[in-house]
Amino acid sequence: MSENLPRFLPGPGTYLFRSSCPHVTSPSSVFGTGLYLFGDGPGKTVFDNRAGATAHTDTFAVTIGSRIVTVTRKAHGLAAESQLTIYGASAAVGGLSFDGTWMIESVTTNTFTFHHTAAPSSTASGSVTYGVTNPLLDIDTNAINKFQQFVHLHDFSIINTTSPTASVGIRIRRAYQVIMERLWIKGMTKDGVHITVPNSTAGDRDAPNMVTMRHVRIENCKGWGIDCELRSANVGANEFSFFETDQVFVQGCGTASVISPPPSGGIRWKGQVWRGNNTAAVINENCGVYIEGASGLSNTVAHDALVLENNRKKGLYCSGLSRGKFRDIQIYNNDSYVAMSQFELDGASSVIRNVEVDGAVIRATSGNNPITAFKLSGANADAQTCVVRRKGIVWDHFDHIGQARYSGFGVEGSTFIADLNGVDQGSIASATWTKVAFNNASLNDEGRFDTTNNRWSPPPGRITLSATVYVSVGAVDQAQGLLGIYKNGALLGVIDVVNVSGTSGFGMHGEMMARAASGDYFELWVNIGGAGAKTVSGAEARTYFVGTVEG
Repeated sequence: MSENLPRFLPGPGTYLFRSSCPHVTSPSSVFGTGLYLFGDGPGKTVFDNRAGATAHTDTFAVTIGSRIVTVTRKAHGLAAESQLTIYGASAAVGGLSFDGTWMIESVTTNTFTFHHTAAPSSTASGSVTYGVTNPLLDIDTNAINKFQQFVHLHDFSIINTTSPTASVGIRIRRAYQVIMERLWIKGMTKDGVHITVPNSTAGDRDAPNMVTMRHVRIENCKGWGIDCELRSANVGANEFSFFETDQVFVQGCGTASVISPPPSGGIRWKGQVWRGNNTAAVINENCGVYIEGASGLSNTVAHDALVLENNRKKGLYCSGLSRGKFRDIQIYNNDSYVAMSQFELDGASSVIRNVEVDGAVIRATSGNNPITAFKLSGANADAQTCVVRRKGIVWDHFDHIGQARYSGFGVEGSTFIADLNGVDQGSIASATWTKVAFNNASLNDEGRFDTTNNRWSPPPGRITLSATVYVSVGAVDQAQGLLGIYKNGALLGVIDVVNVSGTSGFGMHGEMMARAASGDYFELWVNIGGAGAKTVSGAEARTYFVGTVEG
């Protein structure tokens, strides 16, 4: 169908734009005619974007118990179903701030309304000065449940030469099957690419959909390089579905801020299904990649060869996600681009579950102090289903003072082997549960076996424990020997029962599987019947305790 699309084929040259170029139509059916815009290559066809934000001072009014915001502006000329992105609002009204993208719900000659994501704290009105962004390319329709279909943007650059206020390269709302390929966007004073699903009272708008970016470079934008902005506290479940990035490079974006979650940076995404291949976010402020949580939980992220290099504060930061898989990623921070975390899942306000990291190269120079490579936290984080596969992680340049490999994550393959360091443990009372005091670990991944307290504190996940104990002194014929695993100071299970035959030494051996949560610890205990004190052999080949995280 692409041969029927509106076609624009600008040749080589620099084209100056002082205002936005909207492609906003009123399709007669569900799907409109889309757009076909091909240049001669990013270095040959250049769009100089001088379309900055327009400034306004209007009265904003809110009513307690309602999320509707009414704005009074004389002869505003806006239409219902259109959208506006507010930037730099000077004041809050009723406790609400207004920066963000909003869909206009209703209009009169001198007023318009939009639906906020939060309810006001009071009934109030007030004067607000703000800017409204005007993207160079604006892809949209002005009708409910009508979409541009087949949007092809290829082979051109978008640049700023005059630093207009809050400039945006490309904004996309109601569009299906969008392809952006061989583009170079640089120097926007707000976002490079802005993909929006504004808040609405009308339920599920389910757009944009099927957006692909290939061989795209975005750099030095003051907002986000790529911003998938979904107003999350809506009625219904607005969604951005099926996003693909392939050979996409986002560099030097964002403006330094102490605010969390990050207000700008490399890539912000919320939606369902983001598949990335050879995607890079490097030397960005605040965050390289931000996966946003909140209602309408983000789900299904699959990245191969994700590069997060020299992003300040955070490499990847996620505040809510259901199902993510990251394979063969690379994370690096040097002393000039210091981070506090490199791959962080924060479940403080939204659910995080079923996230897996399988293969990574991790590097951080000594100036990154403190820093955690893999961090999982928050009451809504399901540590049982979030795992880093230890065998696939390469610690290329790490472990300086103040650097932690893991916090809160399950670490598949984490293992310990403990023994008595060749010294017998004697004076074990008859028929009394007694801890085997393993004080040496020949293998101790992440230092999780405590040789002082003789216990293993594994990362969350499914674990396997096995043990062998040889009783060398104190055997009593027909007495019973028990070998048990204790969890958090209480018997979890008996793994072997031996009825002693004779009075020479005897051995016990057993294994079990268990589920470990954050903070759990495991020990090996014995209970040996028969009169007299007992001695457990300290020989490493005869008495040992082994544990592994299976996943």
